[in-house]
Amino acid sequence: MYTIGIVTGTQIGKSSGTSVVYEFNYNGRKYSGLTGKGYYSAKKGDRFIVEFGKNNQSVSSMLLYYPVPDSLEMGVPESGWTEIPNEIKKYRLKIKGDFGLREYFHTD
Repeated sequence: MYTIGIVTGTQIGKSSGTSVVYEFNYNGRKYSGLTGKGYYSAKKGDRFIVEFGKNNQSVSSMLLYYPVPDSLEMGVPESGWTEIPNEIKKYRLKIKGDFGLREYFHTD
């Protein structure tokens, strides 16, 4: 499942590097998570696509290669999307690391 999340800050780990702290809403409930920042730019207030488990929303990852610009105004269904909307896909950046949940939800 997918929705839009907001960066709420960053956190620096001793061995894990910098992580992005984010929040997202699903079915009226707020969730939070951490994603490795890698080589991407992300600051407080920035919006990105969040991928999460339909049955376990605590398993989530902010996809830092899918920014959602402030100029893009679109409604987000309370129950999220089953795929990333085309309006957002055109803003996709080159992937600089695999921070998504492909290993959990997708098979090649």
